[in-house]
Amino acid sequence: MSGLLSHTGRFLVRANPSLTLARTLATLNTPATPLPPRGPVSNARLIKTDFPTYVDPYQATVQAWVRDFETNKPLSIIDLSAAVFNAPLRQDLIHQAIKYERNAVRQGTHYTRGISDVRGTTKKAFPQKGRGAARVGTLRAPQFRGGGVVHGPKPRSHATELPRKMWLSALRSALSAKYAQNQLVVVDNLHLDTFKTQQLYARLISHSWLFASKKVTSRSTYTDRLQALQQKAQASAESRFHTTTFVPALVPSASVLFLAGSASHNLEKALGNITNVDYMMAEDTEIYPLMQNELLVLDREAVELLQNKLKLK
Repeated sequence: MSGLLSHTGRFLVRANPSLTLARTLATLNTPATPLPPRGPVSNARLIKTDFPTYVDPYQATVQAWVRDFETNKPLSIIDLSAAVFNAPLRQDLIHQAIKYERNAVRQGTHYTRGISDVRGTTKKAFPQKGRGAARVGTLRAPQFRGGGVVHGPKPRSHATELPRKMWLSALRSALSAKYAQNQLVVVDNLHLDTFKTQQLYARLISHSWLFASKKVTSRSTYTDRLQALQQKAQASAESRFHTTTFVPALVPSASVLFLAGSASHNLEKALGNITNVDYMMAEDTEIYPLMQNELLVLDREAVELLQNKLKLK
């Protein structure tokens, strides 16, 4: 067997005898190099850097355009809290919150008459024995026509319970879904000089916030919305050569919800006769109207109220 076997850990390595002997002699003839003196441990571990100790991988804010309510022209850019308008989309929490809100508004006035509530005689209908048929005690029994109802609905409350933190998280998801789908519009204010419905309706149509037809549904207007999106994209592409700022175009929606930070009586009265347009105060925001309406329009004051209400503590 040619060569030598040298042990390296648990493995056997075949080595050349001449090279092994030369390396051994060189190691014996080389003087040992002294190690540098070791400094204090405390000074060696103190490293000064300009980086923060913790870097948040998620951005704290997201941006949106602030539009003029009268002309729909962009005025400035507002920073929205990412914890409120860019939260994770939890469809399960939104579903539970909608069921919770819908159950709370159910009247629960359903009522059926039992055997003791039905009006009628109380005498025994037939003899107990000798008739050759089943015994009958009263004609108000549920098997007879006009008798009582067995285990029928009675007036009760359908309200269910949901933890407050789950409802708040569902509201954040609903607002974030509107922002992610480009269905959220922030305006400077919701002030109207008049309560005329015609002027407000004309403004909604001119801003591309609502379809020209009042009676529309999301299913029947899908093709119309797609065509409107293509027209808006073409117009926006043409305007890029003339403007330096790019404002994403809005697609006409089937329904609009206004969230006002303070009461706007003219706006509330003007939209009373417009189909698929709702009005709600920001402090009374609910998840079901947010998901029921396609476009959400809110002012600066409403944004501040929502961010203070939904901020993470």
